[in-house]
Amino acid sequence: TVSAHSFDHDCDTGCNGCAYTREITHRTGDQLYDENAHWYECSVCGEVMEYELHQYYNTCDADCNVCGAVREIEHTPCETWGHDDSRHWLDCSVCGMTLESHEHIYDGRFDQICDTCGYRRILRGDMDDDGDVDYDDAVYLLLYTYFPERYPLNQAGDMDGNGVIDSDDAIRVLQYAESPDLYPLA
Repeated sequence: TVSAHSFDHDCDTGCNGCAYTREITHRTGDQLYDENAHWYECSVCGEVMEYELHQYYNTCDADCNVCGAVREIEHTPCETWGHDDSRHWLDCSVCGMTLESHEHIYDGRFDQICDTCGYRRILRGDMDDDGDVDYDDAVYLLLYTYFPERYPLNQAGDMDGNGVIDSDDAIRVLQYAESPDLYPLA
């Protein structure tokens, strides 16, 4: 008599009574993972399939590109600060993410160099760019109103905020040089 093939379980490929082997399909559920790798596991026999290490775009990528497992990361700050006219920031040298961002820090009203990043600001009203706002700046701005091609401005020249650059702006710079709190620049 010929008996039916006998197998221990649905994933067993070899018949217990003869040399017959069959092809099987493992039953897998969700992808499993730990801190190092991801894989599938058969829900019947426990066999591990498609085992591979996590994959990331770079050292700053926190999520595995395949399974989404999340890891702790540390960014690598750039050695120099980026800056614009109002802020400075520190980016990660690997992924470019901004790690810190702050307003510039100056030691006083006439200090032109940011204490953190070294950015050099142009002082409002310092038309001759010598680091202070004084009589010479008012004269420079007045000369600009007559000879703009010979006296280029390093900043907007409308100091009183009326939309026109004229002798009134030079007077405003002079007033500001004497009493900055009483005559703020526009």
